[in-house]
Amino acid sequence: MSVLERKSSGIEVMPHCLIVFGLEGVGKSSFAASFPKPFFVDLEGGSKSFNVDRVTDVTWNETLDVLEELKTTDYMTIVIDSLDWLEALLHKHVCEKQKVSAIEDSFGSYGKWVNGVLGEWKPFVQLLKELRSLGKNIVMISHYQVKVFNDPATSLPYDRYTLKLVDKVSAMFKEWVDCVLFANFETYSGSTDAKAKKGKGFSTGLRKLYCEKRAAYDAKNRFGLPESINLDYEEFIRLAVAVKTDTKKEIEELLLDISDAVLIEKVRASMIGADSNKLNQIKNRVLVILQGK
Repeated sequence: MSVLERKSSGIEVMPHCLIVFGLEGVGKSSFAASFPKPFFVDLEGGSKSFNVDRVTDVTWNETLDVLEELKTTDYMTIVIDSLDWLEALLHKHVCEKQKVSAIEDSFGSYGKWVNGVLGEWKPFVQLLKELRSLGKNIVMISHYQVKVFNDPATSLPYDRYTLKLVDKVSAMFKEWVDCVLFANFETYSGSTDAKAKKGKGFSTGLRKLYCEKRAAYDAKNRFGLPESINLDYEEFIRLAVAVKTDTKKEIEELLLDISDAVLIEKVRASMIGADSNKLNQIKNRVLVILQGK
């Protein structure tokens, strides 16, 4: 059978793979616990107030063993709570294995530890990929850190909420997952004092998920989600599925006005496995074609 004969078509709904990070107490673990049939690899005890199955007090190697065993279970969602606590376990594992007292002293000469540790994450990421291929959602929780970002476009540094991980590790996870969602209480700034030199922050008390990257925080999504949504599982699922489905339907309706069968087949082929951002690009290209008719 040729590679082309193995093609598939239509919308492929993959299990979700996402990171939720943000402030303590905002509801990250509660959001994760709302996913179907979750199992928590609970490294910090955040799931004890939820009626979920879990393991606690595990080492790095035991975490890998648990993920391997989960392949043959009927759990539908695997929750890692949290990534930054798991990173600390990995650093401890590396230090013990290499007989050094600090992670910065691992992997030989100074400065090589970051790339060395990055490689140590590979078995963990591979296990998550295998679990997802078996139809299981992957939800990873992280705390936050505030880092100074030097914007080359403006030459002005500013603070940004980001994952509480080593930079290269953070970049690896952000590239792989479908969504990086920043959880926070909805706030706005203002002042009741006209002479005040500083504004005051006010909170509405609403818990929000911020889905698009902004100067103040990291975020991303491949579903075309709005800038922010409520920190609510049902709303997230409804929007994540609806956006992709609607865009595919819009493209098919546009193709009704195109008579070139070869072009139609090319467009449909490009839609296979496309995420929401890619589908929007395809829709825009079809619109340009129609405008040129």
